[in-house]
Amino acid sequence: DIWGVVINGLGLLNGDMGLWDGGSWIVEYTTSWLDDYADNEQFANPLINKGRVTSQIAGIFRPTWYQVFPGWDMTLPVTVSYGIDGEQPPQGSVTHEELGNASAGVSFLIDATWTIDAKYIAYFGPTANGTTGPLNDRDAVSLTVKRTW
Repeated sequence: DIWGVVINGLGLLNGDMGLWDGGSWIVEYTTSWLDDYADNEQFANPLINKGRVTSQIAGIFRPTWYQVFPGWDMTLPVTVSYGIDGEQPPQGSVTHEELGNASAGVSFLIDATWTIDAKYIAYFGPTANGTTGPLNDRDAVSLTVKRTW
């Protein structure tokens, strides 16, 4: 038996402050905990304790400027996700506490047809006994070009 809670919010940005023309933001907190194995305790992983709790928080901030060039809208998306506590499957013995990822970039929508996105993605957090090393060493830069009809 697993209990879970998701609390989220979203909003729209307007140009009242003069810093951007529009955009959106999203914040989400999730938590889950293992209450009981019920009739399947014989299949339980000994590394996963009853009462185990996980919790994470994430946010996205996307300010947008319209018509920065004729037909071009620009967005500067920033995201962050952070594991507050607990282990997460499938690596039941690897703690994801204090691990997270973040990204920042620029996105252009051109004539409502072409989208060009460039972003930097970073992973952060402590390395415990080398088990989370692969997560911490995955920074990346991405470029995406998309055309819609």
